Amino acid sequence: MKIPSLKIRKGLAMVCIWIIMAGGVSPTWGADPAEVDEISIVGSANIFKEDVATARNQAIASGLTTAVDIMVMKLLSKETVVKEFKSINEILSDSTNAFIQNYKVLGESVAGKRYRVIVQVTVLTEKLKSRLTNSGIVTKEAALPAILFLLAEQKIEDAFPKYWWGEDPMFASSVIETTLSSVFKARHFTTIEHGIILSMEEQAASERGVDLTDQQVVDIGNHLKAEVVIAGKAWVEQISNTMGGAVNSYKGFVQIRAVRTDTGEVIGETSHPFVTSGSDEAAGGREAIEGAASLAGPELADKIMGSWKKAVQPVEGLVLLIEGTKNLGNFVTFRRAVKDIKGVKGLQLAEIQENAAVIQVDFEGSGKMLAEAMMLKSFENFGIHISEVNETRIRVKLVSK
Repeated sequence: MKIPSLKIRKGLAMVCIWIIMAGGVSPTWGADPAEVDEISIVGSANIFKEDVATARNQAIASGLTTAVDIMVMKLLSKETVVKEFKSINEILSDSTNAFIQNYKVLGESVAGKRYRVIVQVTVLTEKLKSRLTNSGIVTKEAALPAILFLLAEQKIEDAFPKYWWGEDPMFASSVIETTLSSVFKARHFTTIEHGIILSMEEQAASERGVDLTDQQVVDIGNHLKAEVVIAGKAWVEQISNTMGGAVNSYKGFVQIRAVRTDTGEVIGETSHPFVTSGSDEAAGGREAIEGAASLAGPELADKIMGSWKKAVQPVEGLVLLIEGTKNLGNFVTFRRAVKDIKGVKGLQLAEIQENAAVIQVDFEGSGKMLAEAMMLKSFENFGIHISEVNETRIRVKLVSK
């Protein structure tokens, strides 16, 4: 079936108009695109110089274009469409037909100088999703990680920092967590409701303080099935600026980092201050923390999204089959050492189990060359045993000293 094409693409900005004309097709943000690959849509075109045949083809073409636009809106978040608008239009401007399997004209009519058609369009959703992903545009199905917050907070009226994994059973949330949670939910992350835990199999609550190590963060995150943990703290200081003896200034600080629970890798960190003023000490302190968190949150979210965007890109190269990864510190050290080898362009974690992992390595050289380079590395707490080397994979075991 020959698919008509428009010489001038109307673009995503016209989608809302076409949706109204379609009567019933709604671009619900967050709908499951995998189940919506057949769309009925209304297309129309002006009739010039009594050329009805050309107007009909243009009306069909406009309907096909709109069908693909709607599917894009279902695949992507609203924020992503706005942010990547130029790139999306470049992808679709000359290749709309490539994402259409077939279509059927269900009805057509002429009203004055306007030709209108109802078109049933079958959109190649997986192909469209793949094209967007390969262009670096993260679809909703690119599965942003589930986020857990491990955040301590000390306001002016607090004698000590408070945190939900500590000994105070009444403390479950904070200004910093409430603010960051809103930021991440707005960007379509899933946030884990932690409640209050007073004990864990991995470590007694009394042994975990405000400043958690990466290993402690990973342990708690895995216990609550988080993929990324945002750990850190917020605090407030009263500074010397005053006005009229009643108005004081307050400076809030937020310091946070994002840790992957599968590898222990820190994939982003940031810190921000924020100054506010007021006569109410408690309100001023809360506002200072909220302001600092509002600055730090979007910055860290962008770093996490950037990390996940890279993770969905395919990496071709050698495969490292690694045993002995239960000691996360050794595993992280080994990965960093491999990444620093000359000729290694990138690493991608393909699979991780309790005591094993699979890493794809983009390496400019042979498997033997990479294995030889790995043998030249020295590690303080462990050694490596390479048992298999060929052109596609290297089997290596991390042996604690």
